[in-house]
Amino acid sequence: MVYCGLAARAGKIVCGADAVKEVILSKNEYKLLNCLIKNSGQIVTKGQLLEALWDKDGAFVDENTVAVNIRRLREKIEDIPSEPVFIKNIRGIGYRWNEEIS
Repeated sequence: MVYCGLAARAGKIVCGADAVKEVILSKNEYKLLNCLIKNSGQIVTKGQLLEALWDKDGAFVDENTVAVNIRRLREKIEDIPSEPVFIKNIRGIGYRWNEEIS
């Protein structure tokens, strides 16, 4: 998978066009990134992300868990995690992969 200067495969991504760095992702971070990119430009609800990351029949997982994993992913792929370019928060609904940066 290659998108917006990110090349992802097998839990690793390579960021940037000029200053290339390899970033190791956890299983959940990789699934989260994959889900957001597959739905690029569309809002993905927190519920949809929970279903993509964890088995519906598994133990209860709080929506805050999604926010924590998003934060960790942003820390790895964003230049300034507090001012995200790739992963946009849609307040009260979910998240959207910013397709406008490609």
